[in-house]
Amino acid sequence: MWSVSSVSTTSGCFDLVRNFYRLQLESSSKHGTLQKLAVSAIVAAYQDYRDVWINSMPCLPRDLRQEICKLLMCKGILDNDLFSLCVDPNRKVWDLRTILHNFTSESCTILSQCKSLELLRLSHPSCSSEALGKMLQNLTKLRLLEVTNTEGMNDEALEVVASHCPNLEVLNVQGTAVTDKGMMALKTHAVKLKELDINNTNISRVGVDYLTSGPMKETLKLLHFRYCPMLGTGKAIRHIVSSFPNVKDYSFDFAEGEDQAEIVETLNQFPGPTPGHLSFNIPF
Repeated sequence: MWSVSSVSTTSGCFDLVRNFYRLQLESSSKHGTLQKLAVSAIVAAYQDYRDVWINSMPCLPRDLRQEICKLLMCKGILDNDLFSLCVDPNRKVWDLRTILHNFTSESCTILSQCKSLELLRLSHPSCSSEALGKMLQNLTKLRLLEVTNTEGMNDEALEVVASHCPNLEVLNVQGTAVTDKGMMALKTHAVKLKELDINNTNISRVGVDYLTSGPMKETLKLLHFRYCPMLGTGKAIRHIVSSFPNVKDYSFDFAEGEDQAEIVETLNQFPGPTPGHLSFNIPF
């Protein structure tokens, strides 16, 4: 019986992968088992024999490279050399949240090849705003974009999104440097978002007002704005609630010091007897 430990050396791992494509196995189930074993062996030995594997990867079929890439991403150890070997220009969905800060400005250049992407998720990337903007210029088919917890996503990067992604429906920029100026860009380019997450940003009521004077006033159905110090009062929340008639999914915070009567009055402003989903934080 094969085991990962029995093929932990570089030559053993490579022989396993090579034999996977050379041997004529009796059943597809055995074929699949050997492939899984080969991938597991590569992932287990990758960090110890990185340079050897990088040089060997081009000889492997794309589907096997992508499976290796997927597992390394889950471990958060994917680097740009391997990433460049795994990129599929025709890929439509890519969730890269697990590689965190390993997504760099160089990664942006690599991902720019994926012009068919419709969904992209990044969390804690270490790329610059300039690199992020250049990448997003090429991803014009995006329908969902999630770039969170990074200073790299700022108003300039969001301006690129607003001007180059006409099909965008879902945007999550929580924990970023986006401000009211970024909201104005969404209005200027008539972006028709259905879902917007601006949790943990410095967007104020002014920024929200930009959205209510554009098409998003009617298209928006989900709005999350927790941990926004510029939007924390009951008065501001009542204004926001009444400004988006079709929003049914909310999350928000109340400011410290607000009394229960004011909070109840705010909640009564929600359209309909029961909102579709309501999440809020009360500081008492």
